[in-house]
Parts: sequence; C-alpha cells; structure tokens
Amino acid sequence: MGESEDLELQRLMRRKMIQLMKKVEERRKIEERRKEMERKMDEIMRVVMLPDAYEYFSELKRNKPNVARRIENIIMDALRMGSLVTKLSQVDVKILERKIEGYEPKITIKRRGEKEEKSLEEMFKGKN
Repeated sequence: MGESEDLELQRLMRRKMIQLMKKVEERRKIEERRKEMERKMDEIMRVVMLPDAYEYFSELKRNKPNVARRIENIIMDALRMGSLVTKLSQVDVKILERKIEGYEPKITIKRRGEKEEKSLEEMFKGKN
C-alpha cells in the first residue's frame, strides 16, 4: 500500500506540475502578444506623428501612461474613420493631452497695483 500511495502522489505531483507549466506558458504567450501589440501601436504612432510629436508622446507614455493610452485610442479611431490626413505635431498631441486631462486655456490679467491675477471670465463678471 505504501508504494501505490507513493505512485499516486507522484502522478498527482506530475499532473499539478503539468498544469502549472501550462499556466506559465499561457501567461508568457499573453505577455508576448501584449508586447507585439505595443510594438505595432508604437510603429503606427511613429508613422502618424512628426518626430517632435513622437518624442513628446514617448515621454507621455513614461510619465502618464493612461493619458498616452487614451491618445492612442483617439488616434486609432481617427485613422479608422479616415479623418487623419496629416501627421500630428507636438502641439496636436499637447492639445489632446490637455483635453483628456480637462485643462482649458485660461487667460489671466494682472493690473498694476493689484496683488492678484484675475481670469478673463472673472473680469467680465465683475463688469456686469
């Protein structure tokens, strides 16, 4: 009985090891596919952007990966719809970044003798 239990234990261990190896292989394949998709996406971005825009975008990918991913999605949608007719400049990428982050242009005015700056909107509200 001791020997048959050992054999059964070895079979179970082998089966578990095979399952584990399959999981590791699946994860490796998934990671490989993800990296390949990243390479393809990176190549597309390189083609649709001017060199300075691509450099800025690469920096965004390192510092703000979620924003960069959303920019990629916007660009890919524009490519699918055929609405991207020229290469993107650095300004274009910055505009997309600011829209995604919710920044809008803001004009501020500081008058002589005043300590604080006021936005253009505040200036107009004060005159009414």
